[in-house]
Amino acid sequence: MTDDYVQRRSGRQSVSYPHPSLAEILEETYGLPIYQDQLMLMAQKLASFSLAEADILRKAMGKKKKDIMASLREKFIAGCRTNGVSQELATQVFNDMEKFARYGFNKSHATAYAIVSYWTAYLKANYPTHFMASLLASVQGDTDKVAQYIGECQRMGIEVLPPDISESECDFTPVSDGRIRFGLGAIKHVGNGAIALILAVRRDGFSSFFDLCQRIEGDGVDRETLEALIKAGAFDSLGVTRRGLLMRLSEGLELMQIARRERQSGQCSFFNGVGQTFVEPTIMDEEFPQAELLSFEKELLGLYVSAHPLDRHREALALYCTPLSEITTIKEGEGETVGGRVKKLRRIATRNGSQMAFLTLEDGTAEAEVTVFPRVLETAYDLLNVDRLVGLKLTAGNRNGELNLVADEVFPLDELETRMRLSVTLTLKEPEVDSERLEAVSTLMKEHPGEAPVLFRVEDEGESVEVMAGRSFCVHPSSELKEGLEALLGEGRVRFLNGVRQ
Repeated sequence: MTDDYVQRRSGRQSVSYPHPSLAEILEETYGLPIYQDQLMLMAQKLASFSLAEADILRKAMGKKKKDIMASLREKFIAGCRTNGVSQELATQVFNDMEKFARYGFNKSHATAYAIVSYWTAYLKANYPTHFMASLLASVQGDTDKVAQYIGECQRMGIEVLPPDISESECDFTPVSDGRIRFGLGAIKHVGNGAIALILAVRRDGFSSFFDLCQRIEGDGVDRETLEALIKAGAFDSLGVTRRGLLMRLSEGLELMQIARRERQSGQCSFFNGVGQTFVEPTIMDEEFPQAELLSFEKELLGLYVSAHPLDRHREALALYCTPLSEITTIKEGEGETVGGRVKKLRRIATRNGSQMAFLTLEDGTAEAEVTVFPRVLETAYDLLNVDRLVGLKLTAGNRNGELNLVADEVFPLDELETRMRLSVTLTLKEPEVDSERLEAVSTLMKEHPGEAPVLFRVEDEGESVEVMAGRSFCVHPSSELKEGLEALLGEGRVRFLNGVRQ
């Protein structure tokens, strides 16, 4: 119906009416019933329903009350026939009305929704950074929504910066075009009261963690708050490690208490400044491993901000796996290898008491749901947990007419390179085969020695000849090699295949 409305409104499709008597009711919507109000008027016009009966019909259609619908269908058709409308047309109109009523709104609601939709679309198109910052602020208590909208920011080219104690506000805040600063209020275990105390004394920022502890006034910033801020990376811009700050958290809390007592008593230190006799310790501790830092971020922010666990696997995923963004194009019965992070996992019991699972895998390009039947789940039970990085060999199936990805094998993502064997296919046009070009290709290949065989495919007027290079020309596939070869042969002329010649 939406497509028909657009075509009719733009004049590319002629406007027609189910019955001439409905022209006045449907004229403003180009002959199509858009509003529930129109449905009621149609019932009144064609079948002589009272407005009360028409409203009962509207409710019954919208809520799919089959028993009421059956009786109203008979009455509608009978009323239409009394008014000279054929049974065939009456039945068709009723069916169309029933289909429309599942999705229609009354005119006042539809108008309000349309205005809000227009406003939001306009703001997103013309003020994308501010719009997305406001959207993130509206859901910052829901980590799943925050992660979803940050993903949308990435698709829009908007950078979401990690939380910063000297710049973040309570909510997500635009700091420049295309950049949003993470809100302190979106960090778990950091309450609004604590944030208000921090912002009240921040002024131009904090010079150190201990500077913050010394300046905080009043209760509300406790150990849990400071630990959450440290682990979330809010103090990273001060140039000290999260491990070092956590090890000196007790000293910071002690300084906070001393400074608070001095302010309450009205006393100052010998040097006429609250806490001025405190000498800040030098923090030289090494940082936590990146995996642990990312674990902190996932725990407290609900997502990874500074990096992603898949970052160190990007090249292997690009070389050996089908991107999940392309997985919907595979045909039933075909197999593919994919890899990524287990985002969600749901285990269920089958009828015979064994377990199967549905997992959501994400690889940075898209997400996909995969079915894991008991036989595979039993062998990979310990591997399949949320946040685990795994490789999957899949087969495309069909469930209720839709693509169903079924796991045939699950293995740790670290084993991807050892389990896969690539071959390299280089395509050249016959006129391009000259000694200078081949010498350059040969030199580049020898700079990347490995185990992957290289196949040359020479095309000429629709026909092709394939020549397998000798063992001495086997290469180690990498993005660097691919970029170098494409610079010599042209984009799309280099293919890394999973041990398959195509």
